Amino acid sequence: TTGTNNVASAPNPAHTFSGVGQYAISLSVTTALGCQDQITKTATILPYIKSFPYRESFESANHGWAAAGLNTNGFNGWTLTSPAGSVINSAANGARAWITRDNTIGTYQNNERSVLYSPCFDMTQVQRPVLSLQYWNNTDLRNDGAYIEYSTNNGQSWAVLGGLNQGLEWYNQGAILGLSQQNNVGQSVAQIGWTGDTNGWTTGKLNMDPRNTDTKLRLRVVFGSNPDNPAPLDGFAMDDFV
Repeated sequence: TTGTNNVASAPNPAHTFSGVGQYAISLSVTTALGCQDQITKTATILPYIKSFPYRESFESANHGWAAAGLNTNGFNGWTLTSPAGSVINSAANGARAWITRDNTIGTYQNNERSVLYSPCFDMTQVQRPVLSLQYWNNTDLRNDGAYIEYSTNNGQSWAVLGGLNQGLEWYNQGAILGLSQQNNVGQSVAQIGWTGDTNGWTTGKLNMDPRNTDTKLRLRVVFGSNPDNPAPLDGFAMDDFV
């Protein structure tokens, strides 16, 4: 089943989704002895951006971004909301922003490896590209934080976007424990990213000229935490992506 009330029993079923969004895909198996099992995964259909300039402040429902928890525990704190944390208490532009704070516990989860997926971009349609975003970091210094990855092969593999001492306010620390690799998410070496407290919204910018030949560039913001998060930290927030 595809989450759109379509059911197929063929060996290799195919389905075309009607639009962007997140869909539940279920696979049911029945053995010759009548034993049954089922697994459900979420498929995310992202917009394809070929017209620039592009700017997203996340005020409307059709923003085309999607979040997922990729560690074995499934934790995904990313929420699009009007921030009302103990520290992160406003959006950078408008009323809404993405934030990793779990309001049910007043902070973010332990051992989280969650991601926020962007649309897919045709970078050949923009001259001298520069990525800009607003972020507010309120995480345990050197233990928890966030960074951005990119993919040019439809998400089959991901690499860190940018590095320390690159761009403007782009990553401030290496060896961040919560950004180590778990369940194939995170960094096996270096563990660079944003960590600590920015004391407000900060503009991060990175020259994207190295990616200006990519016809299908995907980005994702990765948030990671270690096993002992001190409350009441609010996590990482992002807004006004350009």
